[in-house]
Amino acid sequence: MDAATKHGIIVVNSPAGNIGAAAEHTIALLLAVARNIPDGCSSLKAGKWERSRLVGVEVKGKTLGIIGLGKGILPDVEMRQETDMSHLQLV
Repeated sequence: MDAATKHGIIVVNSPAGNIGAAAEHTIALLLAVARNIPDGCSSLKAGKWERSRLVGVEVKGKTLGIIGLGKGILPDVEMRQETDMSHLQLV
């Protein structure tokens, strides 16, 4: 922690403080990447409309592999079940 503080990085131990928020953020990032949202945003900002290149994939019925487990995994798995997405956990 001393090294992080020396470089202006704040380190906080909050074991249960943001589990739900972290799970929601994980799902948001997963969907954004699956639907090519970052590329679409860049394309639109450049004045282009490349719809056929930016269609992406649906996550329904897909399998997501999870490497490593943390305390936030249960809400994440529950949210994926709502999208009809299966998961494979690797510990």
